[in-house]
Amino acid sequence: MENRIPLPRGAVVGMVTAILPLCAVACSTEPGPSTAVVTDSSGVQIVESIGPVWSEGSGWRLSDQPALNLGVLDGDPAYQFYEIRGAWRLTDGRIVVADGGASELRYFDSNGAYLLSVGEEGGGPGEFGSMGSLSATPGDTVVVLDGRNRRISYFDPSGAFIRSVPLQFLAETGGSPTLMTPFDDGTLIIGVQNLFGSGGFGGGLTRGEVVYVRCDTTGALMDTLAVRAGMEMYTAVQGDNRLAGVRPFGRSSQTAAHSNGFFLGGGDTYEIEYRNKEGVLLRSIRQPVENMQVTQADLEAYRRKKIENAESERQRQVEETLFGLIPFPESYPAYRDFVVDADGNLWVGVYRRPDDDQPRWTVFDTDGRMLGEVQTPDGFTIFQIGRDFVLGRWADELEVHHVVMYELLRGGR
Repeated sequence: MENRIPLPRGAVVGMVTAILPLCAVACSTEPGPSTAVVTDSSGVQIVESIGPVWSEGSGWRLSDQPALNLGVLDGDPAYQFYEIRGAWRLTDGRIVVADGGASELRYFDSNGAYLLSVGEEGGGPGEFGSMGSLSATPGDTVVVLDGRNRRISYFDPSGAFIRSVPLQFLAETGGSPTLMTPFDDGTLIIGVQNLFGSGGFGGGLTRGEVVYVRCDTTGALMDTLAVRAGMEMYTAVQGDNRLAGVRPFGRSSQTAAHSNGFFLGGGDTYEIEYRNKEGVLLRSIRQPVENMQVTQADLEAYRRKKIENAESERQRQVEETLFGLIPFPESYPAYRDFVVDADGNLWVGVYRRPDDDQPRWTVFDTDGRMLGEVQTPDGFTIFQIGRDFVLGRWADELEVHHVVMYELLRGGR
C-alpha cells in the first residue's frame, strides 16, 4: 500500500460497502444465548449483543484491596511520583513506571521493592523531552513515547537503553502523537491528533482529526490505517483572549491495540470496529442501545464539580465563563476509553453522569460477544490488564499518585 499521511477529511480506509441485516438467530458456533452474529458479503463479521454472557455471580471482579500499592507523600523519593504517564508489569513480575515529573523510568521488583531508575530530562540518548505512554513488547522491551523529541525510545528488560527512533512524519503533519501497545511483530500504531483541525485556534466548536498510522521498528511510516474525527473542543474569543477547553460530554475517537489488530470507535453510536494491523476491517461490535440524554441536573452537577475542583480564583472564573458559552450536546457519547487485556478481550468504559462515581467497564470477548461488566475503584486509571491482575494509577484524598495493582478474580471467586 502507498505510504500516505494524512488522508483527506472524511476518508475511510477499508470500510465495508454493504451490511446485511442481523439474522434472527445466532449464525456463529456457540456465540452465547444473547448474541447474534452475521458475516456479510465482504467477509466482515457483525456481532450484536443483547445481554451479557456471564450469569449472576459468574463474572469477573477486582480484589477488594490492592495486591500492590506504590506511592508515598513523604519518605523515600523512589516512591514519590509526579505525573505518572504509564506503568507496565513485565513477564517476570517486575513493574516499570514512567514518571513524567522526573523524566525517568523506575523499576520495582514483583513485591514492590525499588530496583533502579533510568533516564532524565533532555534530548540525548536515553533522555526524555516529555514522557508519553508506556508499553512493552512480548519480549519485555519497554517502549516509551517522547512527544517533545518526536521519537520512540526502547529499553531492554534490564533497563538498559537500546535506541531511539525519530517519528519524522510528525514534522510534516504536526499534531499530538499517542502510542498504542506494539503489534506482535514490533511495528507500532500511533494516533496523531490535530485538536483544532484546519480552522486552527479560532472561536466556537471545533473537532479536528486523528490519523492512525503504522510505523516499523525504525520509526519509518508504513501506512495510514484510518482517519477519524478527533476530540470536540470549544474556544471562546473575548477581545485578545481565547479560552479553550474540551467540550463537556463531547465525542472523541477511542482506540486500543493488541497482538495483530486494533479496536476503533467514535462514540456517536455503540459501534466498535476491529481491524487488523494492515487496517482491514474484520469485525463490527454493536449494542442496540440509545445514548443517554444530557439532563439539566447533569449540567448543574458538572458545573458544581468544575467549580469545586478549581485550583485558583482565575481558573474558577474561566470555568464559569466557559460554562456559560459552551453548547452542550443533547446526549452523551456511547462509551468512554478502550483497554485490551492480555487475552485480547476488549474493555469499554461505560460513560457516566457527573454524579456517578462508580467506574464500570463492559467486557467483550475475542469474538465480540458481550461478557458483562466489571467495576473498578473511583479515580483509578487502567494502564494494563493481565490474565490475573489490573495495573494502573490512583490518586488518594491528598492527590498523591500511586501505582496500584489489583487481582483480577474470574468466575465469581
